[in-house]
Amino acid sequence: MKSSGGKAFQTDTVRRMTRLGIAYAIASLVIGFTVGLFRLFMDNGTFYLSILLPWYQLHSIFLIFGFLGALLMTERLAGSADVGGTGAVRFNAVMLLISIAGMSALSAGWGYGIESLRISGALLLTAGSLMFTSFLIRLGRMAGDNPGFGIMASGTVSLAISAMLIAIELPNDNLPLIIQMLLFPIMFVIGERIELTRFTGFHRRNALTSLVHTLSWIAIGTTALSSIVREIDAYSYVFPLTAAVFLVLLIAAVTLFMERKRKTAGAMTELQAYVGAGISTAYFWLFAGITLFLLRINGITGLYDAAIHAVALGFIATFIFAHGPVIFPVVLGRKGNLKRLTFVPLYILTISNSMRVFGDVAKTLASGSPSVFEMASGIVSLSGIVLAVSVVAFAVMMKRIMTGTRKGGQSV
Repeated sequence: MKSSGGKAFQTDTVRRMTRLGIAYAIASLVIGFTVGLFRLFMDNGTFYLSILLPWYQLHSIFLIFGFLGALLMTERLAGSADVGGTGAVRFNAVMLLISIAGMSALSAGWGYGIESLRISGALLLTAGSLMFTSFLIRLGRMAGDNPGFGIMASGTVSLAISAMLIAIELPNDNLPLIIQMLLFPIMFVIGERIELTRFTGFHRRNALTSLVHTLSWIAIGTTALSSIVREIDAYSYVFPLTAAVFLVLLIAAVTLFMERKRKTAGAMTELQAYVGAGISTAYFWLFAGITLFLLRINGITGLYDAAIHAVALGFIATFIFAHGPVIFPVVLGRKGNLKRLTFVPLYILTISNSMRVFGDVAKTLASGSPSVFEMASGIVSLSGIVLAVSVVAFAVMMKRIMTGTRKGGQSV
């Protein structure tokens, strides 16, 4: 039987570490988004701030490592007392602290040009990511070998590999490294979708989930190998192509899986309809991003930004918006009033993603027409403003959902 002191320690530690993780994730989001927005303006000929020039190349580090890394670790830490007691809470608290220190040192090391700080930060982040991996594998065993945890673990391994590689160089035009970074949130959210199906009873290992699990690790391995040997011309094309093909197979398998789950479910609630719309939109953007990556790998230039942002904004951001009403109330220990749920943030985000991705594609197609190119560049620049509006709309919706709901209202 757990002592009241142990329970108090767990509650207090989880509360404090959750606040720290959420605060760090939000700070990283604000910094990464601001830097990325001004870089977007600069790249499309609008204007730029010279004071931010050293940080323009770091917005992906802030968003992938700082925002998504801290957010996903905090999400799991929030429920660690329920699955592992005091030991799990302590383990995850150390994991989060090490990772935050690593993410901060890695970005500061690149920003200020301090090599020792950059390398030490990468080592700390790698250690934190591997701790996260071990925790997810343990959860998978406790859940009866749920393959979703194994897929999430492949994503955290990708995060560790990315940290080690970024200690050496920034992603910039390194396509394999960009894919490696993006595989962390891609694999994590797909694994989480499969893991969450335990609530419908359709979550045990079978041929389909085993295929998805296997392909996730193959995608991680081929992309890592491509990042390491990319100076060899043949490998620099073969391995990213292989990884992209495996991702296509992966998403196809998951799509079939989700369709099967949908057919076994009853009438959808308001929350399920919202989440379902978000997931469908996110998968569209992931397929679009993979297609653009394949075209880019096979020699069609000018699609780099469109491919990256179809995945980073289209897939990942849409997934966050779709799961926000589920994740944030749980992580923050609040109830959610679903009567205040609205599709508006999803609509605005989709408009922003369309402007960004199709605008970048239009720039490529209109390279011989200065007037069309300039108009497409303006649309891409404006997409950043629309994205900011969608983030504000999402934050307002979440505040309304989690405000004054403890005494009534439909709960998540």
